[in-house]
This record gives sequence, C-alpha cells and structure tokens, in this order.
Amino acid sequence: MDLISQTLTKTLGKAMAKAGEKLLVYIEPYRPDDEENMRANYTLGVKAGVVKKDELRTKLLHLSPLGPENGGDEFCGQQALAEEPPVDPNADPLADPEGKPDPNAKPEDKPTFGKPPAKPKPGEKPKPGGKPGAPATEDSAGDKE
Repeated sequence: MDLISQTLTKTLGKAMAKAGEKLLVYIEPYRPDDEENMRANYTLGVKAGVVKKDELRTKLLHLSPLGPENGGDEFCGQQALAEEPPVDPNADPLADPEGKPDPNAKPEDKPTFGKPPAKPKPGEKPKPGGKPGAPATEDSAGDKE
C-alpha cells in the first residue's frame, strides 16, 4: 500500500495539485471487520483492565455510552482483578489450581527434574563418565601401566 500511495502522490499529486501546492495521496491498508477477532481482543483488554465501559458498550456491543456520570469512564475488569487470590510463587505450575489430581495422569507423565543419580554400591568405584554401579572396564579398573 505504501508503494501505491507513493506512486500516486508522485503522478496524480503533481497532475491534480494547484500551483504552489503539493497533493498527498494516501491509501489506508485494508483491515477486515472481523467480529470474532475484535471480541477476542476486547476480552483480553477487559481481563487486563485496560478497556473502559463506554468503549466496550459502543464498539463491541453497539450500545449507547453510559457517560462519565454513570461510570462509563471506569475501566472494566478492575473488580475481577482485585478479587483474585494471590498467586503462590512456590506452587507447581503443572498442578491443578483446585488441587485435584489428574485422573488421566500416568506415573511416567510426572516430571523428573532434579532426580539424583543412582549411588554406586559399596566398594565399587564408578567409571569416569560412566554410570554408577556399572562394572568397571580394564581401562577404568585401576592404574595399570
């Protein structure tokens, strides 16, 4: 669109402008009127508390504004944000927020972050770079020269 606007300004602008004037031709990019996308954007805005009641009523719901005297200039979602319980920074992000166990979870689905390595059996010396408890090879059995 910018290239078309620039070309039209250069050609049509010169041809149509009066003496001493410069005519600018600008074509605004097309933005589809997508009701579903607009609703999703306003839902996010309300959750974040950045949409005013009048803006929501006029642009999304096609209603008349309330006006500042009836609270139209107040932000939507502020009460909902204020009523949310505080978030526990130590809570497991994979856990159910209500604390119910997942009935479909399998033991192998559970994360194993930070699982300590297996300890070698008493009297065994682990192979360097090998797994503890593995039998020693000739190279790692001792200092043979």
